[in-house]
Amino acid sequence: SIGRPLPGRRNIVVTRQADYCAPGCEVYGDLGTALDVATVAAARVCVIGGAQIYAQAMERADRLVITHVRASPGGDTTMPPVDPTTWTPVGRETIDPDPADSAATGAGTGSVDGFSDAFTRRLAADGATGVDLFLVLDGTGSMTRYFSAALRQWQTLTRNLTRVLQQSAAEQRFPLRIGAAVFKDVQSYGPTSTTVVDLSTDPDDVRRLLAGVRPGGGAATGLDPVHEGLLAATGSEGARPIDWDPRRRAVMLLITDSNIARANRPAALDGVARFVREFNGTVHVIDTGGGGGDTRTTVRNDLRRVADTGNGTIQLLGDAERLWPNLLRTLFPEATDADIQQLLRG
Repeated sequence: SIGRPLPGRRNIVVTRQADYCAPGCEVYGDLGTALDVATVAAARVCVIGGAQIYAQAMERADRLVITHVRASPGGDTTMPPVDPTTWTPVGRETIDPDPADSAATGAGTGSVDGFSDAFTRRLAADGATGVDLFLVLDGTGSMTRYFSAALRQWQTLTRNLTRVLQQSAAEQRFPLRIGAAVFKDVQSYGPTSTTVVDLSTDPDDVRRLLAGVRPGGGAATGLDPVHEGLLAATGSEGARPIDWDPRRRAVMLLITDSNIARANRPAALDGVARFVREFNGTVHVIDTGGGGGDTRTTVRNDLRRVADTGNGTIQLLGDAERLWPNLLRTLFPEATDADIQQLLRG
């Protein structure tokens, strides 16, 4: 289709046209024969189209190199859908468009117009792979105002976030899944101290969990069972496995104001390390700084260790009304203040 052989490589054309001739190219009548011939002398063979050849080559391919372009050009030939149950993402790179490209203007981006370019690229990447977000929440008394703040904007935020991810990558049916674990002191919650909702495409599953929690109690030592929440989220040490999918972007967010009891630190940190290792996950931490007059000005050492082990970030947040803006900033560091406000707008 480009009218000439590509330089510096062996060029093979597959066509049903018996008398086809292409100077500088080898011509074969079917893909199977062409691949058999090519693989004899080459360690790597690239199939570059068209649509029927892509579809046939999928059965023999062991690697896909896919470029997502922020544009909607006309045409009736498309790449076959990529089955997310068969392929596993192993790398991702964002490249700024050339100013001369139509994609640089945001042409064809649909409902993602209005967001910054950097955030739009993040949405496109996350919409293609899918995002799994799991909240690990302290349910003790000092967290009352944070639960209230979370519920107030829950439906607006999750609806808007799901919508923009879906419209950024049409091939991903379920771009956003959300789960949660809420931990309280053992006296209030029984032996497990934690209530869990697995990752789900229905944000109402988590909303109902949050709405049903009555924050209260808390260990007298200030050491709430943070480790139980982390173990539940990572499916470690006999906890019910969470439906983490290594092909999706896996993010865990711990929100608490408590350290971890010394005896439980190794298990908690091992669970976080396993989550990073097995699911390429990231663990971010919001330290709420304590309640009432006990508000701190520095983060807990144990919580910093969780963030460091989880390859994530930690922040001290004393203002409950900033919970969602800060959470979004953590999840999408590319987003501007205007991007975040748009996601939170009803």
